[in-house]
Amino acid sequence: IVLNQLLTQLMHMYEVSETLTIKLNLTVNEAIVLADATQINRLFTNLIKNALEAQDAAEHAFINITLTANDQQYVVAIADKGAGIPAEVQASIFSPNFTTKTSGTGLGLAICKGIVERANGNIWFTTAAGQGTTFYVSFPKSV
Repeated sequence: IVLNQLLTQLMHMYEVSETLTIKLNLTVNEAIVLADATQINRLFTNLIKNALEAQDAAEHAFINITLTANDQQYVVAIADKGAGIPAEVQASIFSPNFTTKTSGTGLGLAICKGIVERANGNIWFTTAAGQGTTFYVSFPKSV
């Protein structure tokens, strides 16, 4: 799958909203990852949806998506300007059935983690109270 194309398609799907700004920064011309396209689409759709939901209270939501690379891997970062993830729940964030939402199954991030691991990648996040959260997904470069 070509990450550039997928991320661009997803951005266009969401940018029809007047209350959302998505910034896409692709620093790699063609990021090819050996992974199931449907699963990778599900992964990034879920992360973008979570970034939107984290900003539900905001009048205007902002999501910044960045694709970078180093010698061994591609890294996609999806950043929001939500409230951040409380410290007491950070360790459980990828656990099945864990949710902080009033509705939902708590499977979203657990599924994301499984998708990334099946593609030999990693997923992690940074968060700051009142400033937002960034989820990072790395995939090995295909040879």
